[in-house]
Amino acid sequence: MRFLYALFIGLAASSLAATSNVPLNSDQAIVKKLTLEQKIGQLIMMAVPINDADPQLPAKLEKWHWHPNSGTEYARQLLEKYHIGSVLFIMDGTIASQVEVTNYLNKHNPSDLPLLFAADFEPGLNFSRISDSVALPRAGIWHEIIDCYYQSHPQIVKGSKEDKAHTLFFELGKTLGRQASYMGVQIVFAPVVDVNSNPNNPVINTRAFGCTPEKVIECAIPFMQGLENEGILPVIKHAPGHGDTTADSHYDLPVVKKTRKQLDQIELKPFKTLIKKGAPAVMTGHLLVPAIDSQLPCSISADMIQGLLQKEFGFDGLVFCDALNMRALKAYGTSGELAVQAFKAGTHQLVGPYDVPMAYDALLAAVHKGEISVKELDARVAKIVRYKCLLQKPEPLDAQQAKKMVTSADMHLVIKRLRDLAEAAEQKEK
Repeated sequence: MRFLYALFIGLAASSLAATSNVPLNSDQAIVKKLTLEQKIGQLIMMAVPINDADPQLPAKLEKWHWHPNSGTEYARQLLEKYHIGSVLFIMDGTIASQVEVTNYLNKHNPSDLPLLFAADFEPGLNFSRISDSVALPRAGIWHEIIDCYYQSHPQIVKGSKEDKAHTLFFELGKTLGRQASYMGVQIVFAPVVDVNSNPNNPVINTRAFGCTPEKVIECAIPFMQGLENEGILPVIKHAPGHGDTTADSHYDLPVVKKTRKQLDQIELKPFKTLIKKGAPAVMTGHLLVPAIDSQLPCSISADMIQGLLQKEFGFDGLVFCDALNMRALKAYGTSGELAVQAFKAGTHQLVGPYDVPMAYDALLAAVHKGEISVKELDARVAKIVRYKCLLQKPEPLDAQQAKKMVTSADMHLVIKRLRDLAEAAEQKEK
């Protein structure tokens, strides 16, 4: 199968949105070579800390409800026994520690298919707790500055050559895309396209680009395109919208009590727009939205994924669920039950189950019982394989080179441009 995969890589298109350019049936040919157990493993994205040496790691894992065994060696065991196909980096660390973990897991990956590595770079590595990366302001601060710039320069036509603000988000996406590449990350869980319409929101707040759908869309589209420009898979989140909530889904299940018309006007508008612009991946949030599904959170709801995203919005990319370890789902089942529900709802990548072996065993049992059809499983895995072949191939990373590039002048230049906009706005107001 290694030859077939290499041939597929050589022919694959560079555009992440244009998966139709991948040779017809090549992904299905690869899937046919996989055993049932290997197919199940490709569905699971396991959480791996980036610094096993952190003395506070046990306490942090407990706080965020991750499995106490989480670590590099445990991840290697999961790779070898359960054929896991992708990794979500969690917790604190450094550029060197993440590079070390990435190289170790790539080395011990028993599959011919490459691992996918994901991280929450929104809008910077520092957000994902890479301590020696360049710190950036939160997304909401960026838009406040740019808003001031536009207000103080009313003659500027948005999107024109003279518009120094509009292109900044594309440059930010490109720069973060390059940095992600140097760190071995192919998937970035960003941009956040939630609308920060509730000032009491405890979890989104300044992670959002703005308090109106128009502001979010204005920033998120070029940011997403900048990431794609560097061969990174951007994942827009948290569908159908986590902005107007008063609960943090890490700990409780938020309920969004809005009519469908209200959702269409605010929460859903950025998702629908970015999907039309070619968004290749969406992350669903652990949100109970009765106007969409009165019984199940959106991350495990077929009405949300198959009904709204795929059928109504025409989305045909990868669906990621928010991390399945989160306490918002505690009333809806075990790690195994949640994995099966998320798959049945339409999810491709089951992110961060608390108990990976339990999730794997439950999915395998569901196939054997006929609850999950082999045909649907193959279709889901084929799409994952297609994106694996479009994304960058894993290569051994050099920690010193990665640090040099991640802390290079590129990011400082982006920060300087943002600072210049802020100063221009201030001087105009005086």
